[in-house]
Amino acid sequence: MFEGDLVGRALELITSPLRLSADRQAVSPGDSVALEVSAPGRRQVWLWTRSPGTTWERVLLPLDSAGRSTRVMGPLREALFAHVTAGTKSS
Repeated sequence: MFEGDLVGRALELITSPLRLSADRQAVSPGDSVALEVSAPGRRQVWLWTRSPGTTWERVLLPLDSAGRSTRVMGPLREALFAHVTAGTKSS
């Protein structure tokens, strides 16, 4: 990598947002949902999930070269809360 490439990558990491979305907003009991993560310029993020009455659990989620990943959660029996973090950034 050249110095300009390193500066560009550092700037991308600082300014790029973390995004977390679901393929649908509501599911029936027993269904699954796909969580889609976008974090341009990053190689991995922490995916945090929990259900009501439980503590947060985290999983290190590898990202592809575009900074994206999809993780299927389920079958779900109750509400699922999720967010992603990378360093000091959060979705």
